Amino acid sequence: MPCIVGGSVRVVDTGILAIDELAGNVASKDDRISIAHVTVSAPTNEPWLTLHYDEWICVLTGRMLLHSGTAAPLEVKAGQTAFIEKGTRFQPEFPEAGTTYVPVCLPAFRPDRCIREEENGSAVAAKLHDLHASASQNKKQRTSEDLAPEVLYHMCQRSLWDAAQKSGEAYFPPTFEEDGGFTHATAVPTRLIETANHFYQDVPGEWVCLKFRRSSLRKLGIVTRDECAKPVGTSATKDSWTEWVCPHVFGGLPPQVVDAVLPMTREGPKYLAIEGLTDVPDRVFKLATAAEAQTFHGCGMISSALDMKDGFVHLSDRQAAPVVAKKFFKDCADLRILELNVSKLPGPTSWIVGRMGDAEPDASTRSKAATTLHYLKPDGCVHAFGDLGVPTCCIAREEPVPLGPDGVHKFPDWF
Repeated sequence: MPCIVGGSVRVVDTGILAIDELAGNVASKDDRISIAHVTVSAPTNEPWLTLHYDEWICVLTGRMLLHSGTAAPLEVKAGQTAFIEKGTRFQPEFPEAGTTYVPVCLPAFRPDRCIREEENGSAVAAKLHDLHASASQNKKQRTSEDLAPEVLYHMCQRSLWDAAQKSGEAYFPPTFEEDGGFTHATAVPTRLIETANHFYQDVPGEWVCLKFRRSSLRKLGIVTRDECAKPVGTSATKDSWTEWVCPHVFGGLPPQVVDAVLPMTREGPKYLAIEGLTDVPDRVFKLATAAEAQTFHGCGMISSALDMKDGFVHLSDRQAAPVVAKKFFKDCADLRILELNVSKLPGPTSWIVGRMGDAEPDASTRSKAATTLHYLKPDGCVHAFGDLGVPTCCIAREEPVPLGPDGVHKFPDWF
């Protein structure tokens, strides 16, 4: 039912530009969305900004100019709404007094999600930092309805999972009853490695990570509750886990709800990674000449002549990009680097981790996901397969990579 969640809070007031947050981390203690009302009383501009959230700007009165550095600024007039995609670098300018607008941010604005390019900071940045630090300290732990992550993970011995699959019955962990009738899970895969090394170093054999969805469990009548971390059997949790919110599945895991079974790698008793989940890059890059980049933007797809010839899009991780530049773009004076947001690739996505020289994923493997990413370690090459290709909306940022006097390409500072 409807309820009041917060009220207007003045978060910025420079004498020229005033921002009243209506919902967000300060006004409503909610990190999911922020809504504000901004009033500009004289011509001014903000510094260059790079967002780590999507933002909609709804201009109510006056007008604003959005500079992006590569073309004429975009003019947004009263009654119009502009969209700024996550990862975009831009500068807002307000050429006239009396401009008002409503920014909506998903997820909510936070100072660490908005990079302001200003020397030695500013009073605005300092106040925003203080407000959000205070809000964070006073924020109550959210309920399961607030959190409810959809994709969940559970680790188990491969032998136990294989037995459940063979029988067609639900898998239950060995400590299910002892733990209170639930199956431990997490929405943060990296935590499984820490959990494994805390609880299971003395348990030999192969372990796997099961990937499943909360909604698939609910369809079978299995409830998931987000609670604090709890012991496994007689083994207590670590003191540092007090802030963790852990999904507890009140039932077993029927084989039909599991979307993927991912091997966990070990070195002796120590757990190192989950193949295709924690050992893949969170940033991938495309190197292209200026002409190629222009073609990408013109057709809306990232696909060079080589990509079309090979049947996949050549990408790389951070370590590989300079190597690729030196080997394949040695004398290129107009090289550009495109950072891609993997989460915006046509989904679902599937990572396959291998080594240089491995065979390409076959048609059957590729058919299981809209985008298949073949990550070749340790070289760092990432080959993207998929009928939907790699659209330019995946580009988080783009910048020239000039050729230095020493013949070495100079990558941007953020790289």
